[in-house]
Amino acid sequence: GTESSAGPARLALVADGGTAWAERREAARRWLAEGGARPADVLYRDAPVGGETAFVYTNGSAAYPGMGHALTLACPSLGESVRAGHRAIGTRLRSGRG
Repeated sequence: GTESSAGPARLALVADGGTAWAERREAARRWLAEGGARPADVLYRDAPVGGETAFVYTNGSAAYPGMGHALTLACPSLGESVRAGHRAIGTRLRSGRG
């Protein structure tokens, strides 16, 4: 592949700091150059994932009251889908109507 800072990512490394980043980067480089088993915490796709928007949420401890409210106001059908598909959480969603 070609190194680039533009366009969708095809290689992702999961590291928690310290020397982990350099170790993951070297393991990924070696794997891509030489083959073998994919290293842990290295994710790769031959082609970029299609689409334009992605949401990444951490675990539940990062949630806060009203999280996603503006999104459900902008996309009411999304809020309705959540209410319909997830009754426990759906009852806690504030309606953007009235």
